[in-house]
Amino acid sequence: MATTAIPAPAPSGTTAWHALTVKDALDAQHVNEAVGLSAAEVESRQAAFGLNKFADAPKEPRRQVFLRQYADPMQVVLLGAGILSFFIPGQVPTGVLLILLTLLNAYLGMSQEGKAEASVAAL
Repeated sequence: MATTAIPAPAPSGTTAWHALTVKDALDAQHVNEAVGLSAAEVESRQAAFGLNKFADAPKEPRRQVFLRQYADPMQVVLLGAGILSFFIPGQVPTGVLLILLTLLNAYLGMSQEGKAEASVAAL
């Protein structure tokens, strides 16, 4: 048996725009469906409410994005093993390799995040 979820009522004093029909929403905004808004009304509403677009989010510094890659437990384990290898006789090359691998992994993660952010921004 299928059930339908009923949306919670909007707080008093606000309009539940998603629950209105197109005609009711247009009437509430005093808009004629056939004509739309006049240029003067568009300018008036833009002056009152601003442009109809999302605010740009502050960009996170690249250094912080790079360091955040080390929040992954595996990165921390590899970095710790690399540092520990410096104290084991004959394992310095292993330590260098492990640290270089964590740096490469952090760089790749940072660049992937940058590509993902660019894709989202393009939408």
